[in-house]
Amino acid sequence: MKALTTKERNRVIQWRNHGRTPAYIARNLGRPVDEIEAMLEAIQRADKPKATPRSCMSCHNEFMSEGPHHRMCDACRRASAAIPPAMLAIGTGCRVTQAKTRG
Repeated sequence: MKALTTKERNRVIQWRNHGRTPAYIARNLGRPVDEIEAMLEAIQRADKPKATPRSCMSCHNEFMSEGPHHRMCDACRRASAAIPPAMLAIGTGCRVTQAKTRG
């Protein structure tokens, strides 16, 4: 089993993104279907974000975060989504703006 070249790997990804089957991809590259399927599975595993423990910014309980965008646990996220935007307190602006206006 010869390793795929970068060009072949990019072609496999492109064809898969366009809905081509592993059989179609293997036939066009002259490779075994199981080799293409294994490569596609490896790509999917690599694309999944790794969950890491993080402290919730609301309740401070630890939860498994999927990345820097995931700062609140599911319970706090559901609770904050239930609050209508009109009920949220409106701040006085950012600190940078306040510091510039004072001085």
